[in-house]
Amino acid sequence: MRRAARARVRWNGQQILGRARQGALRGLLLGAEHLLAEPRKEVPITEGTLG
Repeated sequence: MRRAARARVRWNGQQILGRARQGALRGLLLGAEHLLAEPRKEVPITEGTLG
């Protein structure tokens, strides 16, 4: 009879949660930067008063 293979798993829930939050914040930042950059391609910003 064969013995079943065993595996031991260590669950680092707090570390995983922290990294997931970091990834989410990075994604939001990259998305916001993209949303700011795209309109500037068609409407360049110039300094001075509008007239």
